[in-house]
Amino acid sequence: MKKHILAILIVLFPFTVMNKTNNKTFKIPTTESKKEETKKFVWEKPSEELVSLIKAHEGFNAEAYICPAGKITIGYGHRTSVYKRVSKETAYIMLLSDLDKVNKVLPHLLTKSLSESQYEALLSFCFNVGVGNFEKSTLRQLINENPDNPEIAAEFAKWRKGGGRVLRGLVKRRKDEATMYFNGNLPKVKTPKFKCLLV
Repeated sequence: MKKHILAILIVLFPFTVMNKTNNKTFKIPTTESKKEETKKFVWEKPSEELVSLIKAHEGFNAEAYICPAGKITIGYGHRTSVYKRVSKETAYIMLLSDLDKVNKVLPHLLTKSLSESQYEALLSFCFNVGVGNFEKSTLRQLINENPDNPEIAAEFAKWRKGGGRVLRGLVKRRKDEATMYFNGNLPKVKTPKFKCLLV
């Protein structure tokens, strides 16, 4: 009789079995448990905030000039070896192309999931100093350890030199990038006024 009752219970409740030795109930999994996948931000195109930040800090130059770091530059911070003039429309296209190039490398240097604002702050940073410098920086190390580490802001601030001297424009840019990274928004950024060495 008891065997019949046990058989009925197993039929009616296939996922619960009574262990006779310790009277503990446990569930038998029907399928292997799956780990929840972390949703990672996938960057597709620059936000208006990112474009505004870069445009404001780079300024627009229709003609090629030598930047404080000694690089031939044109448009919105585009490095070039060709002496020419560009329109704002062409400069914008060049900016998008440059950001796309950075975006193809940057994800491979990161080990943690980032928000859109965090990622775009790093895009602006790498656009300015180069992915090579970011790769060997303490900034990258801290982000890969803990993206929310408050010390990250101070690491942004360290990258304020151009041509071996501290530049007010870079001090402000690093502050704005850190603000974007941690707060996801930016204060109004005024286009900097600086003298260019025309080529």
